[in-house]
Order: sequence, then structure tokens, then C-alpha cells
Amino acid sequence: MRILHSPSQPEACRDNTEVERFFRSPKAERLYLTHYTSNQNAKSDLLDCIYLYNHLRRHSILGNLRPMEFERRNASNSLN
Repeated sequence: MRILHSPSQPEACRDNTEVERFFRSPKAERLYLTHYTSNQNAKSDLLDCIYLYNHLRRHSILGNLRPMEFERRNASNSLN
């Protein structure tokens, strides 16, 4: 896979905190536990993880809402 990661500057150590946290779950739960036979299989599994993370998995920090549900609610609230 060709995922580019932009490292932070030495004086800005928290620049990528959100990205690093986001990728921690799929790495620990799937990627490190699975032997992939091709890059396409790994990419497909990563996309499944991202879908699960955003559409199905509830997050306590979001009041036990799914991220997409949280975004929809915030978008509709900002329109009112």
C-alpha cells in the first residue's frame, strides 16, 4: 500500500496524534494478527477496518455514538 505519513516537526510533537490513534486500532486488531497474501488483500482488510471504525463501532468519547452518526448529528445541528 502507498499510504503517505507526514511526520511532525520536532517542536510540534502532537501534530499527528489523531492519525496515529486512528491507525492504532486497525493495526492492533487486524493488521498485526493477519498474514496477507497480497497488497490487495491487506488494502481490502484495512478499508473494512476503517468502515467498521467509522460506521459500526461506538466510541465512548462521542457519547457512545458511531463517528458517522456523531458527524450527522453535528451537521444537522449546525444547519439549524
